Amino acid sequence: MTQWKELMFSSVIGTASVETALTSFTPTKSGRLVGVEIVLAGAAATSLMETGYIKMACPTFGGVDSYFGFSGNGLRTAPATPVPPAQHKVDLPVSAGTPIKGFIFWNVTATTPAVYVYGIFN
Repeated sequence: MTQWKELMFSSVIGTASVETALTSFTPTKSGRLVGVEIVLAGAAATSLMETGYIKMACPTFGGVDSYFGFSGNGLRTAPATPVPPAQHKVDLPVSAGTPIKGFIFWNVTATTPAVYVYGIFN
């Protein structure tokens, strides 16, 4: 079966200690979510990005929320080095038309973060 990658969520929110809802992602095909990739890219040379997680909730996940951690590289001073993507292997069923709700949580308030969450589907 062919795998494909889609942008599920993106965020520029950096509030600490609060789960913040992201725009829901709705799969266009039924299949399986087999991987999650989280990319952090500061929007400024002075961006601050520490640790946190992405939470996903969907009825097709069997009533259990899924958590995916990520780590930044602290204060990004010039020249900023890229943060390696956080990659997670999973095996979760998805159904076309059934939304997946996303949430982001930061342990430390982030400054000018840009977060992209990709789903790898099968």
